[in-house]
Amino acid sequence: MAFALAFALAFALAFALAFALAFALAFALAFALASALAFALASALAFALAFDLGRPINHKGRTQALRSGHPGMDAGIAAQGHGCPSRRAHGAMPE
Repeated sequence: MAFALAFALAFALAFALAFALAFALAFALAFALASALAFALASALAFALAFDLGRPINHKGRTQALRSGHPGMDAGIAAQGHGCPSRRAHGAMPE
């Protein structure tokens, strides 16, 4: 009787240990996979934001304007009727 009880206790202990080990390994694997996925997504997002992958590719007009010495937007050379309407709305300013 004592032998059967010791055998049953040893079997139960081995089964519990095997189950705990399998659960721990499964949990560690799931955590490692989730961490790797989170790191990959965070890296991809950081890369996309750092290099602004959504911007338009064609910069020829702006580059050419800057190479020719033109500073960019300039109200002094804007076409008539384009720009701030405040002077027309309030009349000519005295000098």
